[in-house]
Order: sequence, then structure tokens, then C-alpha cells
Amino acid sequence: MGGYGSGQYHRRNEKNATDAMLCLDINKWRKKGKWEFVNGVTTWSVNGKKTAAINFRVIAERNEIILSWLSNGKPESQIVRLYSKTQPFGKFRYYFICGNCNTLRSKLYAGTLFYCRDCYNLTYQSCKDSHKGDALARRYGFTPARWKRLWDEDKETELYMKSDLKTRRRLDKKKAKRDAKYY
Repeated sequence: MGGYGSGQYHRRNEKNATDAMLCLDINKWRKKGKWEFVNGVTTWSVNGKKTAAINFRVIAERNEIILSWLSNGKPESQIVRLYSKTQPFGKFRYYFICGNCNTLRSKLYAGTLFYCRDCYNLTYQSCKDSHKGDALARRYGFTPARWKRLWDEDKETELYMKSDLKTRRRLDKKKAKRDAKYY
């Protein structure tokens, strides 16, 4: 017992989730009116405690933002180019241009520098969670799709018991249609 390969199984090539990274979202800046100011500070916090901060300076005539921050006590900076796309009725939509792959992005994530999700090989947490039960389903001889339908039937039964007569009739028709399709 306890030989090579024993213990918990972890995927070697599993991607990190975007939730674990600090993110610059250009849409949040736009909604907060950050474009009105040439200089500003963006902060991140967890449970009301400030965890990180970054200074930015918008240079509108060159379509650039200069980001500056402290990393291990020494100052760091990065120039992020912007792209503005005209929208109907004279408005603009802004995008970051990723400094690594030169693609238009609305979000950049903090690593050593601010790059896009693809450059840091990140995925969304919902994608990581979507196939967690597949191995268990195969162990019991189900396809993952059939396992999901069985799981969802429990939720439907609970909803059915709480619903009124009109909703129950609609759910009965939906179940009959689905059963005819799969059985």
C-alpha cells in the first residue's frame, strides 16, 4: 500500500480557472465612468479586505492605458493598447488588445503581466464542473447524458410536487415527449 501512483488522482494538464486570477474588465470600467478620468486606481478585495491595487493612466490620443503596480516591493508597469469600435447612435465599445497574442479582449488576467485567458491557458469554473460525474456514471453503466437525465428527474419531481395544477400538466406533457424520444 502507498506505492507509486497511489493517493488522490489529479489531472496533470488541468487548466486553472479564471476565478482564481485578478481580472481587468473593460466593461466594468466603462460602467463606472472610468473613461472620464485620465488617472485612476482599480482595487480588488475579498470580504471587504483590499488584496491588490493597480494604478492606470488613460492616454486617449494614443489609445493606450499605462498600468503600474508593485510586485514584491518593486514597481512594475505595462502598456496596454486599446481598440475602439463604433456602435450605432454614435457610441463606442472599447477592447483591450492582448500584448501577447494581439487579439481583442474585454478582459485581461494578471499573471506576471496582464494577458488574455488563452495566453494563460485558463478556463471557466463552470467548464471544470460540467463533467465531474462522468466517471461515476460510467462506473454504474450509464452514459453521462443518461446519468444527467436521471439526476434532473429528481429535481423535476421536487418541482412537480411544489407546483400548481396548470404547471403539473405542462410538466407531464414535457416528460411524455422526452420519454417518447429516449425510450
